[in-house]
Amino acid sequence: MSQIFAKSLLTFPAVDSSLSGHDSVSWNLEVDYGFDLSGHAASAGLSYQGSDEAVNLGLPETRLAAVFGFEIAEGLGIAFEYVHDEDYDRADGGTGESADAVTCRLALKF
Repeated sequence: MSQIFAKSLLTFPAVDSSLSGHDSVSWNLEVDYGFDLSGHAASAGLSYQGSDEAVNLGLPETRLAAVFGFEIAEGLGIAFEYVHDEDYDRADGGTGESADAVTCRLALKF
């Protein structure tokens, strides 16, 4: 299990007044499990991410993600990921909407 907490240590420049005075925070909680799938390395993972005061940075307020990947052949892998984002409420400057995405990644190591 991995955990990440990131907090801005810098003050945003006055050039962008929409960010001035905001103290943005983002975090990630992730669980990954590696296993053998018919003689090939495989892994599955779940993550829950969030942010606070980061609407102007384009980050979702919360994100849930699931990933599954496995090695097809030595040095060649494939992974599938599903992500569900919830934007900030309209009152907080967001859209109040949600979005879903599915990706497939083919990786070649050489």
